Amino acid sequence: MNSRKSRTPGAVILAIISAGVVTCGLIAFMLFSASRSERIFLLSNEQITVTGYDGNGRVSDTFHPEYYGIRQISVSDSHRKDLISSVDCGAYPSSGLSNGDIVTYSCTYDHAAASAAGIHLERTVKTYRVTGLTAYSEVDLFAGVTAEWSDNSEHPVILHIPDQFTSSGIQYSTGFGGDTYNGHSVFIYASCDEERMHMFGMTPASTMMEMEMGEMPAFRNTKKKNTISYSGGSK
Repeated sequence: MNSRKSRTPGAVILAIISAGVVTCGLIAFMLFSASRSERIFLLSNEQITVTGYDGNGRVSDTFHPEYYGIRQISVSDSHRKDLISSVDCGAYPSSGLSNGDIVTYSCTYDHAAASAAGIHLERTVKTYRVTGLTAYSEVDLFAGVTAEWSDNSEHPVILHIPDQFTSSGIQYSTGFGGDTYNGHSVFIYASCDEERMHMFGMTPASTMMEMEMGEMPAFRNTKKKNTISYSGGSK
């Protein structure tokens, strides 16, 4: 004979009800605890601020939307101080921006410190669309540049460069020759610091041009005409 007593339907129902009461109590406790946490939106609704030019923009160093939420955290105990010091935010990408690009600004923080401080931080990630960057102004680096043949093979081309370009550190060189050379033009090359120009909102329209020179003269110090290949600075 089985010595164990079979459980009555009433006992089973009572056990189920007891388990349900315990579960509901736990849920209610969790909801109560959550409701006691101070909810703070970390990031403000301000629009992103960018500097630079279209294609080379960057997020402004003064753009810190998290300051909005941090100012709402009253420094009343060490837990809140720890929470504030743990907030770390940044934008990605933050440079090389063009109009229409999407920038994500996200923040991390010490969740244990937030829990101990009774604070629940919300809105810790936002995305922004870049607008308002102006286009670079194209600069013609060959405006006013002229050239003429010399009669010396060591310096076959004489360049005349406007002072505004030479004083800006732009360097020029020339080249001609080769199997397909037409015998009466030269290529002029401009070398400049394009990154520096971008800082001032400028970009070169071109760094090379072909200039018609007329028939190449017979150079001194050479016996062959129209076969010289030359690349050098201005004279």
